[in-house]
Amino acid sequence: MNRRKTQGSDLPHDLWFNITTRLPARSIARFRCVCKLWNSLLNDHKFIEENLNHIISNSHNHQRLLLDTYGSFYSMDLILMIEGNNDKAAAQKIDFLYKCDVYTVVGSIHGLLLISTLNSARERILVLWNPSTGDSSVLPSPSFAPYDSFDTFGFGYDSSGGDYKIVRLAPKYFTRTPHVDMFSLKSNSWKDVKPPDDDYFFRTFEQVFFSRSLGVAVNNGSSSMLYWKAYGQGTNGLSDILQIQPFNIKDERFEGFVPFPHDFRKESGIAELTELGGCLAIFQIGNSTPLNLCEGFIEVWRMKQDELEHNIKKSLWHKLMSIKVEDYFMRDPCFTGPVCLLKNGEVLIVISYYQGRAAEFFTYDRGEKIMKFVKCPCYGTNNISSNCGSRVSYSETLVSPSTISKRDDL
Repeated sequence: MNRRKTQGSDLPHDLWFNITTRLPARSIARFRCVCKLWNSLLNDHKFIEENLNHIISNSHNHQRLLLDTYGSFYSMDLILMIEGNNDKAAAQKIDFLYKCDVYTVVGSIHGLLLISTLNSARERILVLWNPSTGDSSVLPSPSFAPYDSFDTFGFGYDSSGGDYKIVRLAPKYFTRTPHVDMFSLKSNSWKDVKPPDDDYFFRTFEQVFFSRSLGVAVNNGSSSMLYWKAYGQGTNGLSDILQIQPFNIKDERFEGFVPFPHDFRKESGIAELTELGGCLAIFQIGNSTPLNLCEGFIEVWRMKQDELEHNIKKSLWHKLMSIKVEDYFMRDPCFTGPVCLLKNGEVLIVISYYQGRAAEFFTYDRGEKIMKFVKCPCYGTNNISSNCGSRVSYSETLVSPSTISKRDDL
């Protein structure tokens, strides 16, 4: 053990380091004000990296929920919210410096959120933001083509190179071929990416642009992927085909299509891709039959961990949950989907509605197969809007988007 003591503490430096790297990001931010030396030590990239490794290995203990209530962001402790301790989980408003008309949370990795914004003139900016520290960085515009209101994005992490990457699918008008480019935070630059050669890609991604489908990131060990929902006409020009288009973040290339589950109800409802517990998942809500509008269903499939290399000859999917829901849940939902997989194995689900109904949160107990209502401390107080826009779970970290591109040792 290094017996050298840290200034301002009676503890040996190694012990001080081991203790402080396990503290929450907000506590560390306060300790940076103790003295100049502590500020320097707590901003050191080795300290931030060790703190991040600890958070990743204990991610369930650092989860927070971020809600966009159409113009304002609120954060709350996810564990305390689930436990019903709303006094301690009270929603905290977080200032976002970039004001505009439309906000979309593209994804969250290591406490960094990628926010896509559009103003009244349909001008877009992309912002990497750490809501725990307030650090943010506006990404430079692509060099090949300016942003378009129909652009769709994916936000992923290349664990082999320690780099955060953003993939953009941009429509090229008067042609079926989309433009694909990628931004590397480490190099702070965009570069072109070759789209797939398969003509099916060009047909289906016309629908991706119009649906604003976002790429879903799955980071599991050495396998870092982005997934888009792709759908369109089949080769016979008649029947619709629903597939999943993967993008390998490390190799920076598209891979072969992944099929939906064989028992997926294609004609019965809305399906969205999401990430649950380090795996790709499909969430679907719909009516049990076309003529029965008072009884619906919610189903979730999860890709098996050993199938992340896309050995599609085997069964890719495991049905995580399948439940019937009553008319109450089916009235005017504008969005329904899982937020995250909790430590106890339950699934946290949010249902947002039109017509001013407050968004509702539920947990699904896969053992007892029941849904339990979860009171959200964000609503009903301080004149906070009950409408829910983007919602995402994230971890409190010290990772700063403004410093990653300045380093070459990650």
